[in-house]
Amino acid sequence: MPDVITRRASLVGQVIEDLTYEPLALGRFGVELVGVGKSPQYKAGGLYVFSDIAPDEYTLRIFGEGLEPESRRIVVPSPPPDSDRPTPPLVIGRPGDDESVVVFRSFANGGEKITLDRTRVIRKIRAGAVVLGQDFSAKLAADLDMGEATQARLTDIDGTLAEGSIVRIVRNRAIRLKFNPYRKLPSESARLIGRVALKDAPEIPLAGARVRLTQVNGVEVMLGDIAGAKIASVDIDGTKFILGAEKDIDAFTNSKGDWNLYFSKAEFLQAVTLEASLSRHQPDTKSEPISAGQRKKVDFQLARS
Repeated sequence: MPDVITRRASLVGQVIEDLTYEPLALGRFGVELVGVGKSPQYKAGGLYVFSDIAPDEYTLRIFGEGLEPESRRIVVPSPPPDSDRPTPPLVIGRPGDDESVVVFRSFANGGEKITLDRTRVIRKIRAGAVVLGQDFSAKLAADLDMGEATQARLTDIDGTLAEGSIVRIVRNRAIRLKFNPYRKLPSESARLIGRVALKDAPEIPLAGARVRLTQVNGVEVMLGDIAGAKIASVDIDGTKFILGAEKDIDAFTNSKGDWNLYFSKAEFLQAVTLEASLSRHQPDTKSEPISAGQRKKVDFQLARS
């Protein structure tokens, strides 16, 4: 009877911090495969590696000091039965997490350059980075340095863009951990915090409730699929503002019922509308004024349905 050989793989990932997009230092985060007695190897630059992983479905849990924990479903596929090539490492990342998301205005220099709404690049993006839009792809032809940017040079262009389109400039494949409700943030950030509890019994917190930003300044928040990433934006008086990925407009309560949302690019904020929801409970909506640098507390009480 022939031997049965199970081909195994490695999982490789990087964890970065919200707002700065910097890799987390050793000791500031941990990663586990839930229910699997296997520890990763940690490396400088927010990197981790799980070696010798059998094909299967796993739950990857990532946590860090002062950060919101995240869990992700990971599928390690089986290689083709007739393949004798080594199984390449599975690189873990989330679309929209380590990117600069910008608004396109026009092509210039015969199409080799794009002009953008003024945007702030938090961390340098190197030449060769993938640039993605709706039915559009390209690569950066030159580094996009940290600071304000209004244009980018491209190469390997495929497709075209309409004015006002959202474009993703992908720095890396990584998972960006957001700050938890108890972590102090820079003063210029607009921050929303609060607690979700059971109506008629407010001493009972509701864990796992979702609080979503639904309106900004009375205008509906739009959530669009941009080449595989869900990007939130809002059009205010003819100007499109990028709010971030879907995770940046969603918050989930912890075991104490606490949640938080925050926005570093908050100069346009005047008012927000939030919706709190939880399975088998009636949703609740609240609108509140807010501005850059302000910390606003918004509590919800949900009735059982």
